[in-house]
Amino acid sequence: MTNKRPPPAPDPGPALAAAAPATPVADDFTDQQIADHLAASLQLLTSLGAQWPGLVSLVGVEKVGNVGRLVGLLGAPLRELFAALTPVAGEDPARAATKVKLVAVFDAALGDADQGKDPSAFEVDLLARRLDRIEAEQKILAAIDALRTTFADDVMNTGAMVIEPGLKALEMARSCRPATPSSTRCSRR
Repeated sequence: MTNKRPPPAPDPGPALAAAAPATPVADDFTDQQIADHLAASLQLLTSLGAQWPGLVSLVGVEKVGNVGRLVGLLGAPLRELFAALTPVAGEDPARAATKVKLVAVFDAALGDADQGKDPSAFEVDLLARRLDRIEAEQKILAAIDALRTTFADDVMNTGAMVIEPGLKALEMARSCRPATPSSTRCSRR
């Protein structure tokens, strides 16, 4: 099994090397630097969640059969519907009047279904903003997933660099006994 060590930084030449401090690779981190990186990383994750007030965590039973899973399939047609119902400045008066009548039908039938602020109105602008939020959160999830994959790969690669020589050391330690209690040499048995 070959493990990937971080590639060495390219030689910037003597002038640039003196001007810029070298960026340490993971193997160069001290225990304190590892602890500092961990604390800073966890703080970043906490602050990321704080950027999105109102985040909801669902428990297992709430996830089963949740219609929110259909947003990938229905998001685009719903966005088109919401756009069609939204008045546009300078729009043809006949078209605007048709929208008003259509919105009145949605208001009467679905006013409170959107869980918005006005129970008598089907709040198209609110629903469209919710779609915008979903798209933004999906981009964040994709970035977190990519970073998660990188961290998982690095954990596996670094683990292999520990386990391969570590197993050999364990084998040696198990098969080696000191010849005498004060001896540092081992005799194989």
